Amino acid sequence: MNTTFVMDTEHNASNILINNEERSLSTILLAAKTMRTVFIPLIVVIGLCGNTLSLMVFSAQSMRRSSCSVFLASLAAVDNTFLVNLLFTWIDGEMVTIISTDILCQVLIYFTYVTSFLSVWFVVGFTCERYIAICFPLKRTFLCSVKREKIAVVALILAAFGLYNFSLWTSGMQQFGPKLKCSLKKEYFQVLNIVTWIDTLLTMVIPFVIIIIVNSLVLRTIIQGSLKSNALSRKSSFAQKKVGSFVILETMKKTFCKPTNPQIRVTRTLIMVSMTFLCLNLPSHAIRLCNLFSSVMSKQQTISEEYFLLQEVTLVLYYLTFSCNFVLYTLFGRNFKTSLMLILKCRSYTDERRRLILGRLSSNNSNTTHLV
Repeated sequence: MNTTFVMDTEHNASNILINNEERSLSTILLAAKTMRTVFIPLIVVIGLCGNTLSLMVFSAQSMRRSSCSVFLASLAAVDNTFLVNLLFTWIDGEMVTIISTDILCQVLIYFTYVTSFLSVWFVVGFTCERYIAICFPLKRTFLCSVKREKIAVVALILAAFGLYNFSLWTSGMQQFGPKLKCSLKKEYFQVLNIVTWIDTLLTMVIPFVIIIIVNSLVLRTIIQGSLKSNALSRKSSFAQKKVGSFVILETMKKTFCKPTNPQIRVTRTLIMVSMTFLCLNLPSHAIRLCNLFSSVMSKQQTISEEYFLLQEVTLVLYYLTFSCNFVLYTLFGRNFKTSLMLILKCRSYTDERRRLILGRLSSNNSNTTHLV
């Protein structure tokens, strides 16, 4: 993930603003400062509320054994942890100094690395689960059980804890102008440069390729199944032969806009989550790659104000990936909305089912009485 870039950008922002405190800020720097001051707390507050509700829904009895519930609940918890770290960093940079010791700094950077890694790989996890459920439905019960999902989540957490332990000894409080700031230590620059390339491979290149390929295979399988179903329903070989781009687009529209199959509904929601994740992450990852190549090609560390503003915009988009999932679940997840309403009304799934059954029995009894 973009952890190193995020933390470096925090300090770059502070340095630029500190150097310009004695004179009026340019329009570009003022826009960047305003964006950071306003948008980050909004993203954090909205994200913490949404992720907490999502965690409650996916941990509820009605959703506990649903498809991908373990990955989605874990994703909500990890996203909340990242947002808490982001809030601490924002408060330290914009309001009062709260990160003042090496231990607190090291823990903050460590968990930022860990949660960034876990967030992207949990997305990969439920994307692969959808691939198995759609492309190999007979193997889904065996391969995608709740127990196996829990094992996968624990394995990813242990891997993240082991992979990023280097940040506990390569970070600390560093001098930036007149202030001490939490940052990675300059004496480990060569090591951190190698680590950043490895981290980019693990949190950008490999996950992005997997998500794009797997989603493409899932969409192809769904479209092919829908085309065959339409052809059989019409009992016409002509329908099978005339499969042009217009027919495929119409099939996709009918399949994904108002899906009747529960598996297709779940798949639609999760594809929207994973593709939104890619779209919001891509700009920040592109900037990160540019920074990595620039560090190799040139020793110059200064950047233009326009480029700095572009970094801030891509960071805001990146932060949105940790707070927007609740909106996607609400828009596209029917079961999620049902469970959410039960939680908000302080009702359990069992009580609601009992109420519906009693309502139907009462309706049937009244109809029978009326007929008699």
